[in-house]
Amino acid sequence: MYNYQTVVTNFGLLFFGLYIVMSGWLHAQEKPSETALVLVGERRFHLELAESRQDRSKGLMGRDSLCRDCGMVFHYITPKRVSFWMKNTSLALDVAFVDEAGKITQIERLEPLSEQIIKSRQDVKFAWEMQRGWFAENRLKVGDRISIILP
Repeated sequence: MYNYQTVVTNFGLLFFGLYIVMSGWLHAQEKPSETALVLVGERRFHLELAESRQDRSKGLMGRDSLCRDCGMVFHYITPKRVSFWMKNTSLALDVAFVDEAGKITQIERLEPLSEQIIKSRQDVKFAWEMQRGWFAENRLKVGDRISIILP
């Protein structure tokens, strides 16, 4: 036969343990992403950083809006040719591909919700997404050099 007090105590400990585990998991899911500092001449931009495979896969998916000077930098440890698509991304974006020396090698338009694959034409260390038209408005073009400082 079960002792009522022991059963209640054990359930209490079990639920408390689950609460602690779930609280930690939820906190980890909500943690703010790290930022990269992007230097364009005298201008500085603190942009979201996607370094892990999971963060790079998610990118800006599921976002409803993005402030005008906000964006995301995708960092690749080893320079390589990379591919992007806009599945589940409703924002109109442009992507700049940046080589290891900080040179913008290509700027492409990304269509919202498109499954078309956009590829870098050469090995890159970074891909930098901003709102559609941002690079043109800020007079950034292929061949320009920028600096990206990681945390």
